[in-house]
Order: sequence, then C-alpha cells, then structure tokens
Amino acid sequence: MASDDRSQPRAFSDHIQVIPVRLLPAGANELEDWLAKLPSDEISDAQRMRNAEARHRFIQCRLILRLLLGKLMGDNWYAPPFEYGAGGKPTLSAPSPVQFNIAHSGDLALFAVSHSAGLPIQIGVDIECIRSRPNSMKLARRFFHPNEIAHLESLPDDRRGPEFLRIWVCKEACLKAIGSGIAGNLASFSAIGASGHVILPNSQPACYQELSIAIRGYAAVASTRPLPPIFIDPLRNARDFFDRLRDPDHGSGACNSSGSSSSHSVASCD
Repeated sequence: MASDDRSQPRAFSDHIQVIPVRLLPAGANELEDWLAKLPSDEISDAQRMRNAEARHRFIQCRLILRLLLGKLMGDNWYAPPFEYGAGGKPTLSAPSPVQFNIAHSGDLALFAVSHSAGLPIQIGVDIECIRSRPNSMKLARRFFHPNEIAHLESLPDDRRGPEFLRIWVCKEACLKAIGSGIAGNLASFSAIGASGHVILPNSQPACYQELSIAIRGYAAVASTRPLPPIFIDPLRNARDFFDRLRDPDHGSGACNSSGSSSSHSVASCD
C-alpha cells in the first residue's frame, strides 16, 4: 500500500522508480521531427508501423525512455541501441545496474526503472485503463489459472471486468520481468491469494506489487527478486519531456540525480 514517506529514491542503493506519463495525441506532428534522434533500428521499427496511433506511441515511449535513462546515467540522452532478449524485451547494450520496462494503455504510458548496487533487478510493469470489457470472462476462461477463473465467477457481474484487469496487470508484469510472452504462460500461475509471490514457468519465483497511480485503472510492477522500495512519480505530461529535446538544460524532475522529484514510496514485498 502507499506510504506517506517522502524519502527520495537516491537515498536507497536499491530501488525502483515508476514514472506515469500521459502521451500526446497522434496528431502531434513534432514527433516526426524528433524521430531522427532514435537509433536506426528504432527508426526502422517506427517507419514500418502503418497505424499512426501505434507509431506515435512507439516514438514517444522510446524518446521518453532515452531521456530518463540519460538522466540516470549523468547525461541528457541515452543514445546506444538496445539489446533484445529471446522474448523481445529490450535491455541496455552493456552490463549496468540499471534495468527498465515500459507499458502503455490508451494515452497513458508507464516507465519503470530499477537501480541496484549489486545484481541487476530485473523488472516488468503493466498498466490497464478501465474500459468496457464485456468479454472478460471469456478471456479469463481461455487464459487464466483455474483459481482465478473461480474467483471471478464468484463476483457480481459488475465487478468482474475491473477485477479481471487487476489480475491481468499483476500477471503480465510478472511475465515481463522474466522477458516472457503471455501466450501459453498466463494460466501457469495464479495471482489470487498469492500475497505478492508467485512461481512462474520454469519454476522462476517472482514478486509483484500493485501500484497506486492517479488513473482510472490498474498497474503493477514485478521482479524476479524481492522488491526493493518503490517510488512513484506524479503523473506527468509527455510535453514536459519533449521540452528537453528543444532545451537540454530544461529539467524533467523525473529520475533527477539531484533527487528533486516528489516521488512517494510504496511498501515493498520481502
């Protein structure tokens, strides 16, 4: 649960910082001007996207991610190409105490960045905005663990959709932490009555934490290790980050090495 502790992330050697961002609409033409700042493989990925909304979301998320990583590493921009695991999860191209993950739903994006003084903290994050989902039970019966299906069936109809999303974000965050896709893996473990601890495919343990964010929806972060302190930034507007592309000296507040952000901590899972 959320804590009133206003300690800054930099006071902890191991921590996870979560940055929620409201993205610009697809008609923001300046995004095309900033596309050239990305590595060639990401430019190619963006240019292959035929859906304008998906393309602009991809460009924004990669620009913001590189600004956040650059700030953490003492610069204004992280330029090297990422490496990709077998499941397509991006990582830094060189060994680093910093790990990251991204999720998005509608016009919201969620960035999670972990920092460790020892072994890297592999993380996954997911977010889902509440929306009408009349087929939630059909999806649950197809993809969820039997315990989760029984739990949903025990609820009134009007609670099943939101609860489906709450379970989904916890499960997907766990699978993203190990770089695994959801196909064939969602039913292999249950997030009901798990107290934040689950055993994933290949007997991989994971720890997850639901996040309290000022959105109408659900979000969660997970790791293959016990979760360190988690700090959640206030909801930001993507425009705040893109101002830094015009003016590199313009501070973002998020992931600021001076510890000037007003993050709040979340109880960790140990």
